Amino acid sequence: MGTPILFIFSLLDQVTFPSESAVAAANFICEMVLYERRRYGVCMKRIGQWLAFLLFALCFTLSAAAQAVQVKHILLWRVDSGDSIVYLLGSVHVAKPDLYPLNGYIESAFSGSTRLVVEVDVRNIEQVSLQKKILTFGVLPQGRTLRGELDARDAKRLEEKLSALGVPVDSFDRFRPWVVYSVLAELDFSRLGYEAANGVDVHFLGRAGDREVVELESADLQLELMAGFSDQEQRELLVEYLDESGKLEEEWGSLFDAWLSGDDGRVGEILATEIHDTQLDRRVEEILLKKRDAAMAEKIEGLLKRPGASFVVVGAAHLFGKGSVVDILKQGGYAVTIVKE
Repeated sequence: MGTPILFIFSLLDQVTFPSESAVAAANFICEMVLYERRRYGVCMKRIGQWLAFLLFALCFTLSAAAQAVQVKHILLWRVDSGDSIVYLLGSVHVAKPDLYPLNGYIESAFSGSTRLVVEVDVRNIEQVSLQKKILTFGVLPQGRTLRGELDARDAKRLEEKLSALGVPVDSFDRFRPWVVYSVLAELDFSRLGYEAANGVDVHFLGRAGDREVVELESADLQLELMAGFSDQEQRELLVEYLDESGKLEEEWGSLFDAWLSGDDGRVGEILATEIHDTQLDRRVEEILLKKRDAAMAEKIEGLLKRPGASFVVVGAAHLFGKGSVVDILKQGGYAVTIVKE
């Protein structure tokens, strides 16, 4: 499916926007982002949880019945260095409730860890700050509109897509393409029954207890990464999503199935097919994956200098293939093994 698979990330639940103004729409986005916090005491949605080409971080399209009968053997890596242990678990940030319980070896590793490490601690996202960030990074300059940025055909397709999802089109006309792209992706997957309340990272954050919680990144950093794409690149990503979003349910079943069954070779193979030899794909891979993998690996190396066990939950695509966090740690001479039952 190409670039959309490399780029999708989680943002909103089902929403309707009551106003056409950018400020009101951004405020309403914040309200929806924080909806799950009000229900569960934890912010389930995250601005900037870029799943780049980890739709792992979204949901994959197995039916609930298929998940119920499949044997789970989700991959968990263990990294040892002296009296320090780091467990690495690839996260699905949006899922169905029947993903749980996870494998016993995963629960045992978590129980024995004194630190929980995530990309961003979504419990700490604050509404006013989030609104300001959306307005800073996600709103078009005065005098420009999203539909004005697109050609007539694509503007019409965008209107049809938003209308089909129950979202008033005018509410998004002042937002940059990456905001609308993210909303479309979230709404499409929410329609399939996948919720961030069931994400692996949220699952463990809700059980952190008195563990130290460490962030590998920040929401600010992730927003800045997204804003770093040019206007033309953002338009191309949005148009490609409009072209191919109808294939999401069909194409993600095999990827989720490979992740759920612990078939690392198959996962790496599927992800590799999503990177095409285009300038845009290379930009997405470099900005949202390679640079982040290197930075995450460096911080995890810091954890390996601290005694005790750290339980790390990151988007699963950060752990597969050449140049991934796992690969970088292996190349650095660390003992990296897969934990088994």
